[in-house]
Amino acid sequence: MDRRRGSAPDSRRYSFPGSRWMVEREVASNSTNETGSRRRRAVMSAVAAALVSSPVVGRPQPLAPPFPDLEAPVVNAVALAPFFRLGDEGRVDVVGLGDSNQTHQGGGWDLGFHVSLHDRFRLYATGLISNGENFGRGEGVGYGYGVFTTYFLSGARFDGAPPPLDAMLSASAVVWPLNYLYFAPGQSIGAFQSMGMWVTPWCPVDINANLRCHFTYGVFEGAGPGHFQPSARLEEFPYPMLLNGPVTSTRGPAFGPAAVSIDLPAAVRPAAIGLRHSPSTVNLAGPFISYYLRVENLDRPAGASFTTMYGHGAQSACSFAISLLDADDEFLRLFFGKLRELQGPRKAVLVHVNSGVNDRVEQRMSVGPNPTLPGNSAAAYADNMQAIINRVRFIWQDSGWDESELFFLLACSHQVSNPDDPRLVAYRAALAPLALSNPRTAVINYARLATPQEMDEWGWFKGFGFPDVHHLSETGFRRLSARALDESERYDCPRDLSGDGRIGVEDLYAWHQAPIDNDFDETTGALDHSCIVIAVRRGEFVDMRTSRPEQVRPRPGGGGVFQGID
Repeated sequence: MDRRRGSAPDSRRYSFPGSRWMVEREVASNSTNETGSRRRRAVMSAVAAALVSSPVVGRPQPLAPPFPDLEAPVVNAVALAPFFRLGDEGRVDVVGLGDSNQTHQGGGWDLGFHVSLHDRFRLYATGLISNGENFGRGEGVGYGYGVFTTYFLSGARFDGAPPPLDAMLSASAVVWPLNYLYFAPGQSIGAFQSMGMWVTPWCPVDINANLRCHFTYGVFEGAGPGHFQPSARLEEFPYPMLLNGPVTSTRGPAFGPAAVSIDLPAAVRPAAIGLRHSPSTVNLAGPFISYYLRVENLDRPAGASFTTMYGHGAQSACSFAISLLDADDEFLRLFFGKLRELQGPRKAVLVHVNSGVNDRVEQRMSVGPNPTLPGNSAAAYADNMQAIINRVRFIWQDSGWDESELFFLLACSHQVSNPDDPRLVAYRAALAPLALSNPRTAVINYARLATPQEMDEWGWFKGFGFPDVHHLSETGFRRLSARALDESERYDCPRDLSGDGRIGVEDLYAWHQAPIDNDFDETTGALDHSCIVIAVRRGEFVDMRTSRPEQVRPRPGGGGVFQGID
């Protein structure tokens, strides 16, 4: 069974003539609770046993620094090695920023990465859910969990809180769809109202486990009324209460964020659980402001979690950057701080930024360190991406957090035409230098993960009676997210040790002259040797195929977005 849960078989080879890259995916036969790294090490150990004793002949070559493969699906994937390693041993978080594809129709990359991360690591917690998501309308953030809509709730507001509290999650920054839920002083909100989040039985976090439910709220300066009572119930008639937490005052000596949590012991829960700000018999009293909610599986000390930070239709990387620049430092500090909070002593946050299709019509000057016009040029695109990196990195520095925790995975949109759109080609080329000039940064080329013919053949594009190549189907998001994680983790692919710009037998000789930790598992031995052998054999196979372009089988019934293209 394919561990990535998609419907399209991934045992097919997918290759790109002219490059030195090809992947041959085999259906995993390992048990589902094994991690990807264990599978990879098992395969490499078997190869090493057979090959490590083979004599290596050749002329001595000097050792050289790593030689980046700019034609690879992921440039500088090795920079992400510590992130993936920590995910096997501890907790890591992934943050997503994108355009309409980020949460497309309640799915998008948000769905794809939730599923793929769970298949790779298991989810240790839900992502952060903002209580006023999309001004109370909801945006479909989350997989198997989400926020109750509060748009029509009497008295509910999504702006207008006192400035110190508004700054923590201000709607004016338009970090879409993040928003708070606010009730003014003197308001009393009926206990029967739905406010909070729900988690379904099919959520990968597992609602039957020992759970900790986190509520992040704001404290109002001064004495007076204002309280809520965190609670949990089953969202199915007769709606039994699972737990009523402590009555919590929203007053204190100074404005600022605060948090409270309630624990649910392991139990069989046949229906969704609802996390609410008051039991069914107790009213909530303003002033009250809720920022984030999150559910943690206490039985999983290791794993991953995914949170959409920005997902807004018709927006470009310039829009992403402006939103982060406009957001108060305390806004971003609270957001990233809440992600780090549930991790162990060793922490890791990977920021995935995906943009491109809307950047082609961007007219504004870029907002990075090198402001550039025209706004849709490749230079402007790269400058906006750099602005995003710089802004997040500043928050880490200003907060005194260890910068080695912070990773970036930059991406241009998937291929939308054949031949590829010239601007998207230029954007992808402009991203590669960012991977090499920024620490712990990699660039993923989605156009090298799947051809448009393949995507059309398997129904990975979205459409309602007409071709929509700018958005993907649910299957498309799942499959490309899985491939993205797979390729981003290929840090065990060897470095060019001989410095000749390719991977070959010279690198085997160089390794034998001075063995190094080539697969970044913190040891030196047979696995380091075998991963070079695997790459050499893969490269030889690709060389044989480069003169034979892969033919695309037409979709049954004929008629696709790219009909007639071989």
